[in-house]
Amino acid sequence: MLIDLDRFKAVNDTFGHAAGDDVLVEVGTRLRRVARAGDIIARLHGDEFALSIGTIDRAEIARFVQRVQGALREPMSIRGGTISIDSSIGTSPISAEGSSEAALHDADLAMYRAKRSGRGVHAFFEDDMPAPVLRESSRF
Repeated sequence: MLIDLDRFKAVNDTFGHAAGDDVLVEVGTRLRRVARAGDIIARLHGDEFALSIGTIDRAEIARFVQRVQGALREPMSIRGGTISIDSSIGTSPISAEGSSEAALHDADLAMYRAKRSGRGVHAFFEDDMPAPVLRESSRF
């Protein structure tokens, strides 16, 4: 699962980079709060986080994503201001024969699909994703 904080640049531009750092710390705290035993949380770079959430089905993933997005939307008191954060989330399975790098790449593609769908959205990676999605994102 890849999580990208929507419009995070506006936090830095409005409240300053120190406040942006505070938001990132709070996001990490909230992700730890919703994570289950055995889940792995990592900040990749900037305002992007990854979660490895173990083997669960699509319905469970969708419910987990809702918990993540709900936790992040809860108002945050940051340096005298109150903000809420939306997130775009892409998920992809790691198959027994696949690599975690391939799954991360696929989750990245799904995340960009979610962003283009209006932000604050979740998308599953699909093998038949439209070619424009595949061309637009090649970060991994």
